[in-house]
Amino acid sequence: MVFDSIIADLQEYYEAFISLLPQFITGILVLFIFWVLSKILKRILQRALDPKFEDKLVLRFILKTVNLIFFGIAVLVFLKIIGLGDIAMGIWGTAGIGAFVIGFAFKDIGEHFLAGFILAFNRPFGIGDVIEVDDRAGKVVGLNLRNTHIKSFDGKDVYIPNGIVVKHPLSNYTIDGFLRNEFEIEIKIDADIDKATSIIYRVINEHPYVLKNKKKPDINIAYVGNQSIKMRVLYWIDTTDENVNTFRIRLELVRGIVEQFNRNQIDFPERITDLSI
Repeated sequence: MVFDSIIADLQEYYEAFISLLPQFITGILVLFIFWVLSKILKRILQRALDPKFEDKLVLRFILKTVNLIFFGIAVLVFLKIIGLGDIAMGIWGTAGIGAFVIGFAFKDIGEHFLAGFILAFNRPFGIGDVIEVDDRAGKVVGLNLRNTHIKSFDGKDVYIPNGIVVKHPLSNYTIDGFLRNEFEIEIKIDADIDKATSIIYRVINEHPYVLKNKKKPDINIAYVGNQSIKMRVLYWIDTTDENVNTFRIRLELVRGIVEQFNRNQIDFPERITDLSI
């Protein structure tokens, strides 16, 4: 009796499988078509976006996201074809609720994630640019989906959340490849200003890494006191040149000016402290 019941159940399952076989084959064919389309779309997107992305992590994420979307749609269509449309709608509804709960729980992470996409597609800086955001300055080392990685001038690795980068004003000092530096130097009030200016210009123009044509150096008076005149020296450098070292250039310029001032009797002011009792 039990054996007859098992045989009847197996016969029923076999007939159900035979009746669903055409839909199942059609569903498998649809999955294959979706798989081929996802591969084609991936190649098209990779060719179109690869030149625009220095950070390949973002590009890989976009391509994986596209594949995941195609896979999800293919599974839902497959279930619909073989007569499991109710299960497909249940999966869709569960996914929507799960996405809402996860999105609410990880709101800040999602914010930085979306900000990473904004920076990737409309990037206000590139790898190697010197930027300042939220009182943090340094050279851009990398960009991922959550953080912007910069190397500060004192050697620290700073990871700024992308949401902060998008929300706060951002200064890019090297977006066009040029960076202006400056320093100040004091001379006595009775020193020959024209002679001092000529010496400064000569030292600056003789330096191989200071720009002379597109961005010319300049000198202005920053302060005039009872005992001294403070001169501000401004000059430009090319940040795309790998041999350029900002701090070394400034040191060489200051040292050269001081040496020439000493040779040409351009005196520096003495520090005078008034003591009132």
